[in-house]
Amino acid sequence: LPARLRTPVVVSQRAADPGRRGAGLAPSDQSLGNRHGTGIPHLSPARSGLGASGARLQRRHAHHADDRQRRARLWHPPAHVQDGELAAPGGCRGAHVSGRVLLLVVGLVLGLGLLLVGGAVLVFRPEAHSRPRRAATPLRPHVTRRHPPPRKVAPSALEQRRAIGRLVKLGYPVYCGGGRKRDVALTFDDGPGPYTPIALRMLRRAHARATFFLVGKVLKWFPGMPRKEAKLAALGDHTWTHSHVPSLSAQAIRRELARTKRAVTQLSRSPVLLYRPPYGVSSRAASSAARRLGLVEVLWSTDSADSAGADPRQILADVTAGLHPGAIILMHENRGQTLKALKAILRRAKRRHLRPVTVPELLAADPPSLAQLRKGVAACARP
Repeated sequence: LPARLRTPVVVSQRAADPGRRGAGLAPSDQSLGNRHGTGIPHLSPARSGLGASGARLQRRHAHHADDRQRRARLWHPPAHVQDGELAAPGGCRGAHVSGRVLLLVVGLVLGLGLLLVGGAVLVFRPEAHSRPRRAATPLRPHVTRRHPPPRKVAPSALEQRRAIGRLVKLGYPVYCGGGRKRDVALTFDDGPGPYTPIALRMLRRAHARATFFLVGKVLKWFPGMPRKEAKLAALGDHTWTHSHVPSLSAQAIRRELARTKRAVTQLSRSPVLLYRPPYGVSSRAASSAARRLGLVEVLWSTDSADSAGADPRQILADVTAGLHPGAIILMHENRGQTLKALKAILRRAKRRHLRPVTVPELLAADPPSLAQLRKGVAACARP
């Protein structure tokens, strides 16, 4: 504190004497004036002309000055605290700690405390004891299969047309595939009909594909059905009138095949590459006409016997007996008993790890060899 504040204020006898007028200002008057911050000294009683009352006023000012001095001592820092340094009260100037160092120490202590608290939470977390840790998934899990997985990628449309083209040039009817893949072909004759939407729905639910051989004269009653069938299956030519082919002339059979192929192509907007003679009986003229139209003659390796009046249980037994890789299954889509057995047939195929595909897909992915074509249906038998 300034020296003038630490100096006790003493009321001057000269200022307290009421009889001495014009003696000027007493030292206490100057101190009081400066202490008030005005710079204007108080008038002494002699100067003011108040007499005894002025003396009392002067003493009151002195008492107030002493009170303010005591307050200044309380509010101002002591002498041993200077310029942001903490010195020892006893005057030990060397034992001081910088404010920055103090803050650093406090920060380190707080950080260490937070780390200890976090570690305790991790160690004693309830979830760590109640939930078992999941085992890491291996990059290449070891999977054992009795049979290889079914083919997932179907041959492209170009590959299918090329496979059909090679078989057309060979001139042999096809009874089955090569038997080297786990593919089978489910085929339906004599459509379309009222049961066709049901068959399509069942195939779609089973993620299966099939082949439909259509009769030309029936298309006028179901003109929108070939388009729906083409989204899930391949379409084939089953002649226009479903007549006995050997009884037709070469010109008649050529007309039947050409007319049906054109109508099915227009309604389905998809190519027709297959031909199946009604009742499975063909002729040399019919085979020649089919080759000219770019159609391969497709028969079957397994007959479901649904056209002969077999019940669903017998249909399932007949199909299951010939359900093997490369098989071509004959069924009819206009038979209610066939649809009753179709769901079980699809389950049997899945159980045997067989994938139902279209005939063009089967012939492109697993074509029969020339020796198999020459043997005919005998090459499709399985022990």
